[in-house]
Amino acid sequence: MELHQLRYLVAVSDHGSFTAAADALHVSQSGVSAQVGKLERELGHRLLDRPGAGSAASGPHVPGAGSAASGPHVPGAGSAASGPHVPGAGSAASGPHVPGAGSAASGPQRYRVRTVTLTPAGEALLPYARAAVRTVDDLRTAADELSGLQRGHVRLGTVIGCTIPGFLAGFAEFRAMHPGVTVEASESDSDVLAAGLAEGALDVALLAHAEPLPGGIAARTLITEPLTVVVAPTHPWADRETIDPAELADATVLTLPAGTGARAAFDATCARAGVTVVPTVQAHSPRR
Repeated sequence: MELHQLRYLVAVSDHGSFTAAADALHVSQSGVSAQVGKLERELGHRLLDRPGAGSAASGPHVPGAGSAASGPHVPGAGSAASGPHVPGAGSAASGPHVPGAGSAASGPQRYRVRTVTLTPAGEALLPYARAAVRTVDDLRTAADELSGLQRGHVRLGTVIGCTIPGFLAGFAEFRAMHPGVTVEASESDSDVLAAGLAEGALDVALLAHAEPLPGGIAARTLITEPLTVVVAPTHPWADRETIDPAELADATVLTLPAGTGARAAFDATCARAGVTVVPTVQAHSPRR
């Protein structure tokens, strides 16, 4: 078993296909497929379900593997935008791309259709493969630091359309201080970003949350904002400073989708008030 085999397995899982993984790793697709197949033979388990393979693996035969199934303000309702501290980034880290900064913006979302899925055995063994790859990368980074080098790779996740003050400026400062560090940036909802941190798929994330983050995530609060109701100037609530959550039950409500920090704060506020509110519209970026 070799490290690059584990790295290829992790990449295929993250990117959803051998082609996408090979593109991200800058190697040939056939090489990725062959090495993952070799890893499957060494472990004695089929780790990936290939498209169109039926009950047989499309890669080299795995003895004994058989077939596998793939398996106005509302009081007390603030949400907090948090993320681990990025050295030199001030109060914010990065955006998906800063012109001239030399970072590569990429991520699994580039490939919309997942053509390869993990088998149950793959689901069970992937965390160990991911941990092994991360440990070796950390070892290499530590050795470089002892030699006075500053290089590496950071996987950064941000909420969609992140507007945290100083966001891009902080990232530009980080890149200026650490030119040898490449950055892979992606956008998603806060729940997905938190899961990515917990699973080791992301190194740092800028996200919003209303409830405690999963255990094991070191967080720093950058901004705390109240949950605010926005209405038209002619609306009966326009001159009010606060409203009761119960008043929202019969209102036409537009919110962010589930999985976002603001939506989590909204749902938690309604739940504490014993009110059920079904949003009429859910959108990330409402437009006229």
